[in-house]
Amino acid sequence: MAIGGIRSRGPELDIQGEILPGWNAIANWANVDIRVAQTNASNTPIEGMNVGDRYFGVPRNTARVFTTYDFQNHELKGLKLGGGVTLRDSQLAVNTAAIGPPASSSDVNINGYTTVDLLAAYSMNVNKSKITAQFNVNNLLDKQYYTGGSFGVASAMYATFGQPRSFMGSIRLEF
Repeated sequence: MAIGGIRSRGPELDIQGEILPGWNAIANWANVDIRVAQTNASNTPIEGMNVGDRYFGVPRNTARVFTTYDFQNHELKGLKLGGGVTLRDSQLAVNTAAIGPPASSSDVNINGYTTVDLLAAYSMNVNKSKITAQFNVNNLLDKQYYTGGSFGVASAMYATFGQPRSFMGSIRLEF
């Protein structure tokens, strides 16, 4: 879709730090208001976007909190556990109308979602190298969600599925 210009406004907040020895956290939040600021001469009402309309595909609010703990005592030294939550607000679907009457982008919202992630890692020194084995679980609760989508008069509506529960392991060697 040809848009002459968009304007983005809103606050962002990022905080990270060590709460206690071994316990780290990071939190971020953004409130984004993206609006059409200018249209091109080639724009037609069929595209459904006018100056001042909220732009599609961008959630108004996003937030993430993630924390890890590196065990400090001798028996568990090298073990790290962590987890986090990601939140995304609803967003407008893309209007792909090519023929027929205009459809308003505000007619179709893609629901917001929340996901939970976990990690476990173990590091140890071997000679002058460090080996870390890590296991991650993304979308622990197997939440079904959509990351985007579109609709239009000439095309069927579709939505892009988000990642289902997934598991990932890794081994890292630092030398």
